Amino acid sequence: WPDGDVGLGQKMHLLCKGKGQPVVVLDAPTGMSSDVWLHVQESVASLTMVCTYDRMGLGFSKRQMQNETTGTEKVWGLSTTGRMVDDLHRLLQAAGIAKPFILVGSELGALNGRFFTHIHDVQVSDLVLIDPIPRTFLRTTNGKSTGDL
Repeated sequence: WPDGDVGLGQKMHLLCKGKGQPVVVLDAPTGMSSDVWLHVQESVASLTMVCTYDRMGLGFSKRQMQNETTGTEKVWGLSTTGRMVDDLHRLLQAAGIAKPFILVGSELGALNGRFFTHIHDVQVSDLVLIDPIPRTFLRTTNGKSTGDL
């Protein structure tokens, strides 16, 4: 996918290898770029198409300028998980990734995978969680949610 344009001045890096369906989409751990999946992507590409991407502001993805907006602030408020899920959804739509796909997430990628699957359930056939952040992580000591999910 050559230009990476997901709209409103945002560019996201997506690299797909292999052929076939279902497509496997790999989402990296906290603060990591898509290159952490290099060996996994090479192995899975011998079986089917597998895609890695860089979240906004990481690796080869261009973070939007401060005064630019995707409009998701009205929907997600301060939820960074909501924005990351929206970014991934727009990226996969713009790139024409075949659905349903298999979503594989590690750590923060697993948290995003859960949320993505909750919102866009018909687009995901299977969800694989690697070292997922537990749901209780987002809870305070009094049991109330801190708000991200």
